[in-house]
Parts: sequence; structure tokens; C-alpha cells
Amino acid sequence: ARHALHGRIARFIEEVVLPNSPDAIYDVAHHQEHAGDLVAALNTYERAAEQSFHPNFVDRQSQLYYDLAYRIVERLPADTVDAGRRFVILHRAVSHDINLNPTRAVLPDRIETLERLAGDNTAWRIQYLTARSLHCFYHGRKDEMLRYSEELFRIGDSPEYAELTLQ
Repeated sequence: ARHALHGRIARFIEEVVLPNSPDAIYDVAHHQEHAGDLVAALNTYERAAEQSFHPNFVDRQSQLYYDLAYRIVERLPADTVDAGRRFVILHRAVSHDINLNPTRAVLPDRIETLERLAGDNTAWRIQYLTARSLHCFYHGRKDEMLRYSEELFRIGDSPEYAELTLQ
């Protein structure tokens, strides 16, 4: 009964409140999650994060929504969320955390997951290496930071990956 009630509340907010109050999107996602509709909650948390996301800035609201979205990704079967979407959600959650809360306990594990997800995808590897380097920087691990940064420079210097780097 409680799950059904959360579902009805989510639909009500989405249909009646959200059109006039875009910030209510979090409430929709929250009730979808508690109704057990994790795919809908993931989609809505992601929309909420993107609504407040700006690629050149970090903010706590976007951090919260990407974090909640990634927590749902972790709860869903692996084949429910494609690798690209999984990577983007996790990368944005990690990037916000590195800048806003670099000592957060989940960061090392999430950065390791980013590395696994990046695999052979060079564009994703660049993003992973940037996150790893920044995390090392914030924790005073200069030698590690330099090692990851050197790999970034090697990729950046390679004509093969010129389209992935700023000129």
C-alpha cells in the first residue's frame, strides 16, 4: 500500500505541480524511487541533475541528483542502463564530489569503477584520468597525480586522438 501511495503522489506532482514548479522534479523522483519504480526514478533524478548542471561549474544540487541517480544505477541490473549512460552519470557524480567533497569515503571506489567502465574508450579514459589526477592532487599524492597526468599528456600529444583534445 505504501508503494502504491508513493506512486500516486509521484504522478500527482508530475501532472499537477511540476508544470508550474520545475524544482519539484526531485519530489517526483523521490516518490518514484519509494514506489519501487527505479527506472522512472533514475530518469527523473537524471533530468533534475541536468536541469541544474553546467559543464563549467559544480553545485551541490546537481551533485545530489547525480549521486542519487548513480545510487539507483547501482541497484538496477547491469543490462538496464547502457555503459555510456552509466559512465556519464558516474563521471558527473565523481566530478562534483571531487570539487565539493574530495574526502568523501565512496570516491576511491567510484573512481575505480570509472576506470573499469572507461575500458578501451579513449574519450572516457581521458575523463577518468582527469578525475583520478584531481583526486590525487586534493589528497597530496603528487607522484600519483603526475603519473596519471603524464598518461593524459601522452593521449593529448597523439595525433590519433587530436579530435578528443583542445587545440
